[in-house]
Amino acid sequence: NVQASCGCTTPEWSKEPVEAGATSTIKVGYNAAAEGQFSKTVTIFFNGNQMKTLVISGTVYKTPATSAPANASISLLKQTNQ
Repeated sequence: NVQASCGCTTPEWSKEPVEAGATSTIKVGYNAAAEGQFSKTVTIFFNGNQMKTLVISGTVYKTPATSAPANASISLLKQTNQ
């Protein structure tokens, strides 16, 4: 089983048992709704009573108010590739 520390962290994994020596993948998403630093945990439970905790941390930056300036060469590429 896999358990996240809060609802903003969402793990996805196969619910099938993993045999000894085999591997599996756990995909973890984070809803970056708030700007700033974050630290979340995902706990993996295995072999009945064992567990391993992963820490996921990072920084969410504010989205720029305006997009990057247009690149004139893009329109030139579009014209020559038609």
